[in-house]
Amino acid sequence: MQRSADRSSRPLRVLVAEDNPTNQALVAALLKQKGHRVTIVGNGRLAADRAVLEPFDLVLMDVQMPEMSGLEATGLIRDHERTAGGHVPIVALTARAMAGDREQCLAAGMDAYVPKPLRAEDLFAAIDSVMAQQRGPSAAATQVLPDKVDRDALLEG
Repeated sequence: MQRSADRSSRPLRVLVAEDNPTNQALVAALLKQKGHRVTIVGNGRLAADRAVLEPFDLVLMDVQMPEMSGLEATGLIRDHERTAGGHVPIVALTARAMAGDREQCLAAGMDAYVPKPLRAEDLFAAIDSVMAQQRGPSAAATQVLPDKVDRDALLEG
């Protein structure tokens, strides 16, 4: 399991959107143990505002929060990305573990889903997974696509 930790050893700048102070402290402590920099906000509105104004490597988003749900905040972040470009991975952290909840989070634009009560190994497995997806396809696309895509042919079609 050490290899997984080595892959993600680069410190990440993480936005944690969570309204429960106990959960805020737990997630912050886990992330800081790995050397990550943590910014905490207490509701979905603040999460959406911070995520579009500041560069984060990752967002951990509670689904049920005051002022704006995590699903709504994710929608605003994804709307912003459609015009500004980029893609920040968003991981749902939620006590909602009923059938269909995972699919609802993914359909809202979240990249992964971690149920509460939070287990450190589940959290870090989700972080490793979304960060690997973030690095892998974009790097491969940058290197492979320009050689294989005939731009003129695409514009004619």
